[in-house]
Amino acid sequence: MAARKKSRTSSKKSVKKATKKKATKKKAAKKTVAKKKAKKKVAKKKVAKRRVGRPESPVVAGASKFGAYVRSVRLAEGMGLRRVSEQVGMSPAYLSMVERGELDPPTRPKIVALAKALKQDQDSLLALAGKVSADIPVILLRHPIGLCALLRATRGMSKDKIDKLLAQAKKMKR
Repeated sequence: MAARKKSRTSSKKSVKKATKKKATKKKAAKKTVAKKKAKKKVAKKKVAKRRVGRPESPVVAGASKFGAYVRSVRLAEGMGLRRVSEQVGMSPAYLSMVERGELDPPTRPKIVALAKALKQDQDSLLALAGKVSADIPVILLRHPIGLCALLRATRGMSKDKIDKLLAQAKKMKR
């Protein structure tokens, strides 16, 4: 009988140990899941911060418009995400995030390459991204007073009037 009691108590102890091990494993698994959830929350916040950017930045307001426009043009042209991303030199995942408005528009050279791949005017695409072509600041710095005054004077003009002004400027350049 004493042997039976010992075996019963030892089996009870081993069952308790096994139960404790299972409980410990469950706790560890819960902690791991909680850590993963916390990491996902942090990652989402980082994406949101990238999307939001600086409040005074004109890019912030146009980020989703830029991405939506790029996606609509790409689909209208019948081009796949991978094909365009290869032509531009960016990853498909990055381009997809830009299209969904999760990230700000890419750098100026990438936007120019994107405009070329999508057969769009690069200045229009850059403007949609809140940027200007690299040669514009150089031109403005040559004659800052006159050109800035000219730009301010065109504020509020219709597209037709600006086109006429452009045609006159081209004639004068000859």
